[in-house]
Amino acid sequence: MEILDNRSFKVVKSKNYNSFFDKSTGFFARWGKTKEEDPRFCEFGPEILDIEISSSNVEDIHKASDRVIYTDKGCTGIFCKNFCYKKNCGDKSVHMTLDTFKKILDNIPKTLGQIALGILGIDSHPQMWDIIDEGRKRGIAMNLTSNGVGITNEIAKKLSEKCGAVAISVNKYNKEIAYDTVKKLSQDFGMRQINFHIVLASETENFIREVATDIKIDPRLSNLNALVMLAFKDKQKTNFFHQISIEKYNQLVNYLMEGGINIGFDSCSAHLFENYAQDNQQLLQCCEPCESGLFSFYINCFGYGYACSFYEGVGEWEQGIDLVETKDWWNNIQIKHWRTKLLSINRNCPLYQIGES
Repeated sequence: MEILDNRSFKVVKSKNYNSFFDKSTGFFARWGKTKEEDPRFCEFGPEILDIEISSSNVEDIHKASDRVIYTDKGCTGIFCKNFCYKKNCGDKSVHMTLDTFKKILDNIPKTLGQIALGILGIDSHPQMWDIIDEGRKRGIAMNLTSNGVGITNEIAKKLSEKCGAVAISVNKYNKEIAYDTVKKLSQDFGMRQINFHIVLASETENFIREVATDIKIDPRLSNLNALVMLAFKDKQKTNFFHQISIEKYNQLVNYLMEGGINIGFDSCSAHLFENYAQDNQQLLQCCEPCESGLFSFYINCFGYGYACSFYEGVGEWEQGIDLVETKDWWNNIQIKHWRTKLLSINRNCPLYQIGES
C-alpha cells in the first residue's frame, strides 16, 4: 500500500483498494483493481471514524475511568427528549480527554481521512477545540454535528476555520436557531460544507417538506449544501417515531428531487434509495449501504470501538475493542466475523429493518 497525504488531499493506492479524498471540498472516491470495480472493504484500515467525545448516557462499568472528564453540564430538554437518536440525555456528562484521543489516533491506520465528532452542547466539552486541533495536525478532516444552540459568532468563526464540514440537526423546535446558524457559518464566515440533518420517520415527513420549501425561499439557507435524512432507529424503544413506509419514502424523494433540493441520506437508509433509484445508474452510484467495519468504525468516549453507534453493547458487540491499548485491530477476529456477516446479507442492517413500518 502507498499513501500520498498533504494539506489538500489523501490518496491510498494498492492492488485491490484505491481511494481519493479532497480535504477542502469533501469529495471522496474509491475503486478496486479498475475504476469500475468496487472493493468490498478496505483491508488496511477505516476511511472515516465516528467518535463520540461527549455523552450524557454514562454506563456504570466505565465510571472512574482516567480516560474521561466528568462534568455537571449534561444534555437535557425537549431537543434531547424527543430528537436524540440514542436518547443521550442526563444532568451530568462525560468527555473523552485529549490524551485518550491522542492514544486512539496513535493506533489508527493511516488510511483515515475524516473524523465525525459526536458532541453534546457546542461548549460542553472542555477540550473540544484541542481535540479538533490534534486531528488537523495529523492531516485529518474534522467534522461535527450540532443543533445550533450556543453557536456565537466567535464559535462560528472557529468552526469555519477548523472543520471540514458541520451538520446542523434541525427539528420543529430549533428551526429558527438552525437557520440562523447556517447563515452565520456560510454567509458570515464563508464555510461551504454545511448540511441539515433531519430524522427520517413517518412523523417527520411533513416537516422535511416544510424545510425543503424554506431552502428555496429563505435567504439564510441560500448556501446550504444539502438536506440529509437520517433513518430513525428506535434503540431506546421509545416509540416516539415510526419508520417511514417505502411508498411514502418514494413520494418524499420525488418531491425533493423535483423541487431541486440537494439531498443526502445515511447509509442505514441507502437500500431505500436504491429501491427508489432502481435502474438509474447515475443515482445508484451515489448509494453507500452500511459500511460499518468495512470502511468506517465507531468509538465511544471511553475509547472502546464498535461496528456502529447503534450496536454499542448489543449482541456480538456487547464488548467493544479497546482502541487505546490495542494496535493492529482492524482485521482482528471480531471485526472479520462482523464483516463476513454484513457482506453475506448484502450490507443490510442486521439490527433494524429500515423501511418496514
